[in-house]
This record gives sequence, C-alpha cells and structure tokens, in this order.
Amino acid sequence: MAECAAQFSFNEKHRHFPVLKVAHTKPPYFENSATNLSFNDKLIEQLTVGAMPLVITNCHETLLEVLPSVIIDQEDVGIININAHLLMDQCLDLTIGSMLHFALNRFNECRAFHVGIDRNRCDKKQLEYAEDMGCNWLLADEVNYRGRTMVKEQLARFISHCDKLVLTIDLPSISKHNSSSEKHKLDINMVLRVLRQCLASNKVLLVQLVGSEERHIYSKATQLLVQELGHFCE
Repeated sequence: MAECAAQFSFNEKHRHFPVLKVAHTKPPYFENSATNLSFNDKLIEQLTVGAMPLVITNCHETLLEVLPSVIIDQEDVGIININAHLLMDQCLDLTIGSMLHFALNRFNECRAFHVGIDRNRCDKKQLEYAEDMGCNWLLADEVNYRGRTMVKEQLARFISHCDKLVLTIDLPSISKHNSSSEKHKLDINMVLRVLRQCLASNKVLLVQLVGSEERHIYSKATQLLVQELGHFCE
C-alpha cells in the first residue's frame, strides 16, 4: 500500500495524518476517495485562529490538498518552491514531480517562484513551460552568499505581487554543510535567509517541509529550519 503522510505542527502541538491511501503502487497516488478529511479540518481550524501550520510530509503533492483551504476570495497566493526540481512535470494524472503543474493549472490565484533549480535536473522544454506559466526562478548556482543581494531583490519583487505566501522546501536539496561534494545542493544559510525574508513579510500562511528519508527529516538543516520558524512564532 502506498501512502502520502504528513505531520502538522502548531504551537508545539503535533499531529500525524496518513493523508491519502491507495491499495496499489501505480500512479496516481494522490487522488482517490480514501482521502483523510481530518487533515483539512485541522488545517482550517488552525488557520482560522491565526496559526501558521508547519507540515512535514514525504511528498510535495500534499500541498495540493492544502491549497483549497488557503485560497480566499481573489487573493494572489505565491508558492515559493525551494528545490532543485521544478515540480512541473506535465501529465494528465497526478504523479510525483507534478505538484506545481497542477497547482498553477487548477488555481488561477496561484503564482510560483522557484529557488535553487539545478540546471542539470531540468531541460530547456521544462524551463520554457515554467516561463509560459508565469514562473520566476533562481538557479542553484545563483543562490549563494555572493549573490545574496540579487536573491533578496528578486524575492522581494515576487513577494510584493502576492497577498499570501506558501513555502514548500525540499529537504534533500539542502546541503548538510558547505562541502565540494554537495556543490549542487543549496547552502542552508541561504535557505534560512530566504525563509526569514518571507516570514518578515507577514504574508506566510503555511510552510511545508518535504523529505521521504529519516536522514533528511532528522538532519541538522531541518532542525535549523524548524528552529527559525519557532523563533518567528514566539
């Protein structure tokens, strides 16, 4: 049985949800009648009281279950994807890697900004599609301390055009430490800079951390991200 699982964290209260279950291992994994509705019930409950939920999940597509609950009226919702991958695989059925393809096609209120795209993991056709969908992006080799001013300016420009923000952060894309062996991964210090700038805008509704392996979920980088979110919520 394949399963998409997520954990909510609100103000030191933690709940685990097997969000979606299917009885087979073939795609689509995420759209079926067995969806656990309590996930969205709890999400709405926390957003109503002004909390900023942290969702820790094993797949980016969990966010598609969340979006209908955070889109209100005609507000523009910016999805900031901190990730080596675009998540814009074009397909008819929902599969891993297609989250933003479906988000931008289903919800006119959504726009996307990609931070840290690895040019070796996407081809020209994918970037052209992202451009057609109105996306902005920064490549991984642009997200470094030397380019911090440019990163800040581009992010600020994107944030200024959004009423609300949702962040999804791919944990495997973040370097555990500064090392030449991880040169294609994002420096955690730059990721923290991006996170702080988003939080300072007071527009962030929800943050999603994504990792399917324990070495990513329980990494030092994840700990630093959670701590930063905790400081903001104090």
